[in-house]
Amino acid sequence: MSEVKRITKEQLRVHNTFDDPKRPDDLWVLVDGKVYDLSTFYKKHPGGYDIIEQYAGKDATEVFKNAGHPQSAKKEME
Repeated sequence: MSEVKRITKEQLRVHNTFDDPKRPDDLWVLVDGKVYDLSTFYKKHPGGYDIIEQYAGKDATEVFKNAGHPQSAKKEME
């Protein structure tokens, strides 16, 4: 079992870069109390990357829950 690492809101907030040629894609989101590094996934998101970009460095719990994701997406997050 992997160790749980605590991430502060400030640490989450700074992981919000994308489409900046001077900085690498660094996109984290919070969903249900867990932080997900979507830096390489967000451009492959089946629903489009723009929605994920809006929540870069933020809590995306409500939008994720309301999006109607299939069970397979939730399983992949585990």
